[in-house]
Amino acid sequence: MWKTPRKYLLAGVLTLVAWSLIRSLAVWTVSEGTSVDVRVFIAIDIISVAPYAIGLSKIVEGAVNKSLSLLATGIVVALLSFMAPYFYLFWSGQSGLSREVYFGIAIVMIVMFIAGPVRVVYSKIFSGKDDR
Repeated sequence: MWKTPRKYLLAGVLTLVAWSLIRSLAVWTVSEGTSVDVRVFIAIDIISVAPYAIGLSKIVEGAVNKSLSLLATGIVVALLSFMAPYFYLFWSGQSGLSREVYFGIAIVMIVMFIAGPVRVVYSKIFSGKDDR
């Protein structure tokens, strides 16, 4: 059974932490006058990096090992970790729309985000065809 080497997982986490810090600068500059607490956004963003990297590695492991449960677990973990900072922005943002509308938009984004790739990966992995 193939497993993701720890050194690649660590490199992925460190790269994503660097990206989070760079992205937080953009949030910091546009958050003036809003109800978004940049420190909370940065904390959520950095805390969710490790589960996101682990989720991505589980997606790869599930695809390589043809394990639907590992693939599904990786997709759910990666998706929730990826969306965590955006859920905070939706939740704390101020506009004329209610939080329920933002939550509905987030659900639609999630479904659109995973529906196509999951269908393609599922059909390629579990159809029995080998493209190698």
